[in-house]
Amino acid sequence: MSFRWVVRFRCALAAVVLAGIGCSQSVSGAEIRSIDMADEGTGRVVRTMLLSGQIVNGDNDKLLQEIKGHFVKSIVLASPGGNVQEAMQISTTLNRYFIEAYPAAFTHEHNSTIDQDYVSKFCSSSDPKLEIWNVVQASDCECVSACALIALTAPFREMTQHYTSLGLHRPYFDPSQFAKLDEGEARVAYRDLLKEVEEFLAENDVPQSMIETMMSANSTEVHYLSYQEWLQFGWAKPFLEELLISRCDAFAPIYVTEGNLRSELAAIPSVASPERDKALFRFLSFVSSKEYQRAWNCIVEEKEKIQLKAQGLP
Repeated sequence: MSFRWVVRFRCALAAVVLAGIGCSQSVSGAEIRSIDMADEGTGRVVRTMLLSGQIVNGDNDKLLQEIKGHFVKSIVLASPGGNVQEAMQISTTLNRYFIEAYPAAFTHEHNSTIDQDYVSKFCSSSDPKLEIWNVVQASDCECVSACALIALTAPFREMTQHYTSLGLHRPYFDPSQFAKLDEGEARVAYRDLLKEVEEFLAENDVPQSMIETMMSANSTEVHYLSYQEWLQFGWAKPFLEELLISRCDAFAPIYVTEGNLRSELAAIPSVASPERDKALFRFLSFVSSKEYQRAWNCIVEEKEKIQLKAQGLP
C-alpha cells in the first residue's frame, strides 16, 4: 500500500468515533442525494439514494429526511467510511425500512496504482439506475470501513461478481487521542469498542468468520472482500431470505441452481479465459430465462410489499 493511500485511510476511514473523538480533519459529513423515477410496471415513484463522502454525526438525520414520504427501495453506498456509531444508526434505519444496499465498487484490478480515468470508467454496482453513476466521482468508487459495516448489516444487499471494493479493517480511535492514554486506559477503551462493534455485527447476522476477518486487519490496512467471501451473505438476511422463498414456492429450486452457477463462476479467476466465458454464458443464460424471471419477479413483488408496509405507504 502506498503512503498516499495510508494517509487517506487514516483520516477518512477512522471507523471508530466515541464521545466526540474523531478525525481532526474538518468535514461537513456525507452527501446524500436522491433520484426519483416512475416504475414502468406500477407507475409508482421510486426513490434511489446515494450516500457518498465521509460519515459523521448527523448523517442519519439527513438520511431520514430523504426517506420521509417517499418509497425508497435502495441506497448506493460510495463512502470511504467515518464515524462507526453513525454508521450503525444508518444501518438501523435501513433495516427499519428494509432498504436495499448497493456498495459502489470497481473491478478486481483494484490497487493503489490504478489511474483515476480507469476507475471512473468501471465504477458501478448492481443497481441499474445510471443517473446515480453520473454523479459518483472516481474517488468515491468504493465502500470501506464504516461504509462496509452498513453494507454488511443491510437487510437486502447486492454486489456483482465483477466487482470487489468492499473493504474491512479493525476499528480504531483517532491516533492523536488514543496515543494520550496509558496502557491500562487504552486496553479498557479498545476492548469496549471492539465488543460494541462485534455485538452489532453479530446481531445483524454477519458470520463470525467475517467478523474475525475484519478484526484481523489492523487500522492501516484494508481487506477487500473477494466475491467468494461476499457470497457468504446472500442477497438478504437469513430470516428475510427464508421468508421470501417461502412466499414464492417456484423460487426455491431456481435459487439452488442460481447459487450453484454463481459459485462455479466465482471459483474461476476473473480474467478472460474460455473456461470463464463458458461459466459466464451458463449463468447469464439461466438468469435470463423466462422460468427464472417469473420466479424472481415474485421475490421482487414480495420484497416491495415488505418495504411499503415498513415505510407506511399504501
